[in-house]
Amino acid sequence: MPDTLPTWLVPRFLSREEAAAYVGVSINTFDQEVSRGLWPRPLTRGLKGRRLTWDRMALDAAADVASGLRAASGQSRKASRNTWDDL
Repeated sequence: MPDTLPTWLVPRFLSREEAAAYVGVSINTFDQEVSRGLWPRPLTRGLKGRRLTWDRMALDAAADVASGLRAASGQSRKASRNTWDDL
């Protein structure tokens, strides 16, 4: 079995480097934004629990909240209105 995925197949779980690239920031910026809560915390995986990965769909959900496309959990849709709602 090959070690790499076909280019058309996006993995569900991303390494730290892949997650930073996926959201379009440097690794250092990604680490800071994870610490501030903008992005979700990593999942520990592997037999010894040392492999840190980020769920691509969780990153998408966090980006939706950050951009105002979706309300944060526990927040009403009205509270997260943006200027596009007024058009």
